[in-house]
Order: sequence, then structure tokens, then C-alpha cells
Amino acid sequence: ESIMALPSTTRLIVSLSAGLDHIDVNAAEERGIRIRRAARDQIVKSVADYLLSNIIFGLRNGFQNVGVPFPGSSWNLTWNADGVDLDDSKIGFIGMGAIALETARRIRALSSKCKLVYHVPEGIRCRFEDGSHQMC
Repeated sequence: ESIMALPSTTRLIVSLSAGLDHIDVNAAEERGIRIRRAARDQIVKSVADYLLSNIIFGLRNGFQNVGVPFPGSSWNLTWNADGVDLDDSKIGFIGMGAIALETARRIRALSSKCKLVYHVPEGIRCRFEDGSHQMC
């Protein structure tokens, strides 16, 4: 309905997001409106980097030390040795779109032993088959 409300002179919609779930692609096609993604690869890579850093920080229990003064009397130099090694972890994804796929690639580049799994709920578009799966 929002596509139909656009002026008749609209010929192009440019999205800055990684996905197009928020755009009625069929309605745009019916009106002859093209849809393009701006800097999609850069957005995907940037978000995958951010996600990977948070995964590793979380595996090493880094979040429990947020707010600890640096340096301070309660600061412990061994905090980053705690937690789970990436090789020994199991990381799951809900959905397997461009960002999850790029994050999985980056994890795999760091660890061939980390177990990667994903689940795609019904109704979610995905680059793989629906259901729960283990990745190589």
C-alpha cells in the first residue's frame, strides 16, 4: 500500500539495509519501479565484523568486565583467559541471510573447529533450505 502511494514519477527505490523485507518488491515491480541496494557489501561486512567482535568478546566473558576501571584495583589481567575458546564453541544463527553468512565465513577463517549451526523459522527468506542445519 505504501508503494502504491508513491508518486507516479517514482522509478527507483534505493535501500541502505542489507535486506529488502521492508519493501513490497512485487508491488514495486508492478509499477515499474526498480529497487537497488546502496553499499550493500560494505554494510554486510561492517555488521559481520561488529557481530564477530561481540561473539569473541562474549565467549571470553568480556561483558562481565565492562565498567571495570582501567587500570584499577579490581582490574584483573587474566580476564581475557576466561571463557570459551572459539575452537571449542558452538555458534548458532537464526536465519541465514547475507550478514549471518558473512559472519559464518569470518568465524570459519579463524577456526575450522568451531561448530556453526543455523535455524530458519518458517516464513523467513534464506539462502539455504528451511529448518535446522549444521554448517560445514
